[in-house]
Amino acid sequence: MTVIWKASDQKISAGPAPGPGGMPQPAARRYRAVFISPHLDDAIFSCGGTIARLIEDVPVLVVNVFSRCTEGVRKYAAVLGAERRGEEKAAAIFLGYDAICLEETDAFLRQGSRRSIRRLFSPPTAADLADLPRITGRLAECLAAVDSDNLYVPLGVGWHVDHVLCHQAALDLASRFRGRVFHYEDSPYCFIPNAVRCRLDEIGHWAAAPLKGSLDREWWESCSHYLRSAVLCHVRPRPVRWAASVVVAAYLLGLMRQHRVDGDAGSAARRPRLSPQLEDISAQEGLKLDAMMCYESQFRTLFHGRSDCEELHRNYSRTLNDRDAIFERFWTLSREPHRCAGSAVRAGIKKWRPWYER
Repeated sequence: MTVIWKASDQKISAGPAPGPGGMPQPAARRYRAVFISPHLDDAIFSCGGTIARLIEDVPVLVVNVFSRCTEGVRKYAAVLGAERRGEEKAAAIFLGYDAICLEETDAFLRQGSRRSIRRLFSPPTAADLADLPRITGRLAECLAAVDSDNLYVPLGVGWHVDHVLCHQAALDLASRFRGRVFHYEDSPYCFIPNAVRCRLDEIGHWAAAPLKGSLDREWWESCSHYLRSAVLCHVRPRPVRWAASVVVAAYLLGLMRQHRVDGDAGSAARRPRLSPQLEDISAQEGLKLDAMMCYESQFRTLFHGRSDCEELHRNYSRTLNDRDAIFERFWTLSREPHRCAGSAVRAGIKKWRPWYER
């Protein structure tokens, strides 16, 4: 079943009039922007301030991809059940955006081998990649039904397999989309030190990238942050939390080692060129936090509370700019050949392959 709701109607329609391919039809024809959200909450957690700002002019559409929950699940930070749909509806009504659910099955449910946090962040399997053409086709059909200037898609920070699949689908859609394509930093993974830089190194070349430190130092910075996070602090009893901390620390080291890119200038030149764009959302900060808190099942697991969430946003914003402001950062991938040492390197985005296809 595919579902759609229009925030202005404040109701969910379980049986919208489908298009020729059985796709749900957007509530409006013209949208200022379309946001591709891997799960119910990702678009708001990552881009809520930008959505709140854009929606002041014309409608915004959020397309939730992996939104199908075939059973109620509560394990670790995963809460998959009917309540997630209600949370999305509440956020849509609060901010005023329209939403579509494509009803693809969450990775935690579609493959038995994914039923652990570690497996959720492992590379796409052959079964995942076999589903990619269908997902890309459904997203393409959705975009063809609307007129929009901007498309916002996940960068894949944190390497959750569903986020990575949405990112890869977006690479295929970019050449067909008439407007601009922006890659947003997946939250809350982007708050982990070095997580964004590691992902950027993996998918493209950023000329202004900070100098890379040693793996041990970067792992310790990332580990220190994660061990203080609400996700681990909520683990009870305390001896179990201590044991979990050791496991998480070892897992983070392996994950960072797996995705670490140590290339020369030539290898960087063969990858797409990344360009950052900062959006000052200071005026929309309160709206974003209120919308995030609509996702109660996720918010209480990922954050200690509203003040903790606000502090994480402020601390991360300070790493992006010296101004006393709150930012969301987006990235564009250039299709133009990157020039290195005076010679053109003929290697565009279509010839670049993600790590799991190399």
